[in-house]
Amino acid sequence: MSKAEEVINWVRSFKSGNRWLNSVLASGNASEGTQRLYASNLKLYCELVGKNPDELIQERFKQLKSDNELEKFAAEEQLQAVFIKLRNQFPGKAKNLLIAVRSFYKHNRCPLQLQMPKFIHEPWKPVTLEDLRKVYEHADAQVKVYIAILKDTGMSRDDAVRLRYKDIKADFEAGKEFITLYVVRKKEAVRYNTFLGPDSVKALKLWFEYLQSKGKKITDETPLLTTRNLKPVLPDYVTLTLLRAGRKIGKHIIPHGIRKLFETNLALRGIHPMILKHWMGHKLPDIESRYILPPVEAQLRLYMENYDAISISETIRKEKEKANLIEQLLAELGFDEKQRESCGNTT
Repeated sequence: MSKAEEVINWVRSFKSGNRWLNSVLASGNASEGTQRLYASNLKLYCELVGKNPDELIQERFKQLKSDNELEKFAAEEQLQAVFIKLRNQFPGKAKNLLIAVRSFYKHNRCPLQLQMPKFIHEPWKPVTLEDLRKVYEHADAQVKVYIAILKDTGMSRDDAVRLRYKDIKADFEAGKEFITLYVVRKKEAVRYNTFLGPDSVKALKLWFEYLQSKGKKITDETPLLTTRNLKPVLPDYVTLTLLRAGRKIGKHIIPHGIRKLFETNLALRGIHPMILKHWMGHKLPDIESRYILPPVEAQLRLYMENYDAISISETIRKEKEKANLIEQLLAELGFDEKQRESCGNTT
């Protein structure tokens, strides 16, 4: 059992903690990652104030019944004191703890009368394709798969860890370079499709060859993001693995940064925002999903045409540059679009 699972089990061993996590997950706006983050922050708060979750709630209800107005806000003052102490050294951790504890009281029907302080939101530090290439070059076969799948699909780490070999089996074993994935984004309960490109196919082949050389058997239920023992991995494990790989060459690589790179680089190619949102598993209004999204086959062609924007393969980049150069020269020689397309199909 992982440390994260132990913390969740500890929180759920208390009625108030179990009620809270069930309520948060049932809302549909939280993922398993949120549950882990919330649970770890509540446990930290309990350790800092010397009380367990049930004691916090019992104390809160007792305070609310008090005739002393100051006594009624004792829980708020306690949380504020912990927040201020943490904020001086760990502002990010302090914010997460405050959010989790407020949620805990709210879902136990005794919300705190406490306003969230204003935070300065720092923009996400972008991951460049060049940074990703450098990390990929120095990574082992396992990490190469993590990087390739995340940047090819634009998936969140929570969705990526649920991918199984059966999701790619038919196309992968048929030797296809581009594979269509039909998946569900659990966080938003959305069915959508995205794609794997040649980088992922190559990385998976190398990874599977390595595993099979060690006597491991690939089955339909084998996770695509796995350990060397073919065990499923948690989203936090993916983040830590990428952070470690990046640190080796002085780069900061996290799953969300890779997801942002996917969105940014393809958006710069002019791909319709609604198509990009669909590929990333965002929920679309019915009108847009019905009238803007082209058939999957057309989406795949669009993805293939722009794959070099997210590819870490130098070969793919050079082939695209060559094709663009030929297109430019033919246009300068007076060839119309149909003739240029005909020439391009023969190169």
